[in-house]
Amino acid sequence: MSNTKISTVLRQLSQAFKAQASTQIFKLGLVSGNQSGDADSIISSITYCFLHFKQSNSISSSNKVLYLPYLNFARSELRLRKDVLHVFQQHEITEDLLMFSDDLDSIISKDERFEDVILVDHNVPQGALANFMTANEGTLQISGIIDHHVDEGQFLNVEPRIIEKSGSCVSLVYQYFKTLETTISKDSQLLNFVINPVLLDTSNMQSRVEQAELDLFQDFQKTFTIISHEADGSSTKKLYESLIAAKNDITGLTFTDLLNKDYKNFSSLHDGTYHFGISSIGVPLEYIMTTYTFEEVTQNVVQFIKDNGIEFLAVMTAFVKPGTEDEFHRQLAFFNLPDKTEGEHIISEIRTPLSLERFEFNSAYLQNTVVIGDTWNDVSTKENVLLFEQHHLASSRKQVAPLLREKVCSSK
Repeated sequence: MSNTKISTVLRQLSQAFKAQASTQIFKLGLVSGNQSGDADSIISSITYCFLHFKQSNSISSSNKVLYLPYLNFARSELRLRKDVLHVFQQHEITEDLLMFSDDLDSIISKDERFEDVILVDHNVPQGALANFMTANEGTLQISGIIDHHVDEGQFLNVEPRIIEKSGSCVSLVYQYFKTLETTISKDSQLLNFVINPVLLDTSNMQSRVEQAELDLFQDFQKTFTIISHEADGSSTKKLYESLIAAKNDITGLTFTDLLNKDYKNFSSLHDGTYHFGISSIGVPLEYIMTTYTFEEVTQNVVQFIKDNGIEFLAVMTAFVKPGTEDEFHRQLAFFNLPDKTEGEHIISEIRTPLSLERFEFNSAYLQNTVVIGDTWNDVSTKENVLLFEQHHLASSRKQVAPLLREKVCSSK
């Protein structure tokens, strides 16, 4: 398998799709990332399409499916993902080569060639795609899954159906195609692309590392012989730091932008009728409290909750204390929890497993010493706002979401 540029294949996919728009020479499919649209999700989608296209001898055969990368959020929100844009710039990938939620009604619903969807980085349709499939029943069918989240037990007969524990989804996508074509382990263009979310999601191979990541990382090191073969990840430190810097760059973003940057909808387990959302952000609550007034935050949250059709919003922060390299912290905030009794029950159920402690403002979490705004001083007394330090650092949204889905159910 030759070292073809990622962007070259994406351009070939786009041109083939547009050139044959009025014919039925081949079927079309989407490879959908999850609703949050982080680097792992986006790059998993592109990688699947890239490798599927390269491993197909011809796209003109009637039994072939042309898979296009679909990002499950609005095109205008790509600008919020600066780590992804950083990777795109390195690989000459432009947004016109991708499909977004904006395209569901304007393009996909009007083209009968679209038949199936591969889900990557999730195993049940989410967000705009889920809404589209519900409103247009039978238009698109789930035909494959590669994921590393909790298995929700649906679409049991699709192929592939890979749901395994791993630090990143893209490593599972890579592993799947490597079993079909071993020469991808020498594709420098591919490896230089897929290594990015692996480093991000494993903190430069220091946490949540499973066999899939180890295998991919080993192929990366073997291919880039100029890089020293150090098992501790120090050989990729500069690359990792550049990705983290881009990911945490929130210059020019509004508070609503922060919420949208990495957001997912969830529903209760018992019947799926109770909906809530979780936004993950890379800055401490102290940053929010010194950048926006309490009224500004709550007004934006109210509108955000309304726009997303949810009952309450959880905000998870994850950051490294300024001036340190590895002093990692998590915080958890709740806005618009249910009535007091139900809200207290939910918190009591998750307090121990997440090791929650009452939030206290810490100026050491900020780059510069600042004065807390008056409107935030008595936040502990504000209705429908609860702030916590989360000391169980291993619990990311991947663990917190299933816990909340279960506890919301038990509180009903």
